[in-house]
Amino acid sequence: MSLLLRFVGLAIGGFLLVGGLASLVLGVLALGEHPQKGFQVTIFSLVITGIGLWVFWEILGRKWLARRRGEVEPHVAPGAMD
Repeated sequence: MSLLLRFVGLAIGGFLLVGGLASLVLGVLALGEHPQKGFQVTIFSLVITGIGLWVFWEILGRKWLARRRGEVEPHVAPGAMD
């Protein structure tokens, strides 16, 4: 995966994660005054937050886990080992 694509994915994942968490707070606060709307916002924000976490896991988590297990060699520039 190219570095630019990774940064774009992290930006999108971060936006979804922060937006979902902010929406989650507003949804929980709305439960008192408008229970039905608050519940809908809370569920929707949990879905958005989950998507943001999934994007972060796909970009950062899998590579980190593979490195911990020793399945992936650290990146070496082509021709550096010659």
